[in-house]
Amino acid sequence: MVLRVLPSVFGALFLAIAGSWLLDPVGAAARLQMELFDGAGRSSQIGDDVGATGRSSC
Repeated sequence: MVLRVLPSVFGALFLAIAGSWLLDPVGAAARLQMELFDGAGRSSQIGDDVGATGRSSC
């Protein structure tokens, strides 16, 4: 049972983080104490921070 619930909890957390980047990228960066990059750097920043770890690397 735990092996089914625990991944679901983590999945919901990662979806919430990704949603905050999609809906309010400036606010999401501020909550992670980061500066939001401009141009191509923004796409890389969001992809690296959310896709790879689910949180900021700072």
